[in-house]
Amino acid sequence: MLSYLDYGTSYIVQRLQSVISAATWLIYLSSRCKHVTPPLHQLHLFKATQLVDLKLAVLAYKCLHGLAAIHLADELQLAVNSEARHHL
Repeated sequence: MLSYLDYGTSYIVQRLQSVISAATWLIYLSSRCKHVTPPLHQLHLFKATQLVDLKLAVLAYKCLHGLAAIHLADELQLAVNSEARHHL
């Protein structure tokens, strides 16, 4: 089941990257055979995987500093305080 979820997640990230790339090519009126990374840097855009990492980091920051919804902050535990860490 986990591999199916991972496949679904990677599929969604690939689709998101495709949309970001298409928008970049459209903005620069460039062809799809040219590499998209330089225009992405000029527009200060991230790749899809970087967007996911950034969103998770911001969410974790908000949870730790009391800026997120309570139900999310309650689920976040620091590794230092975790009982499972003592068994490593």
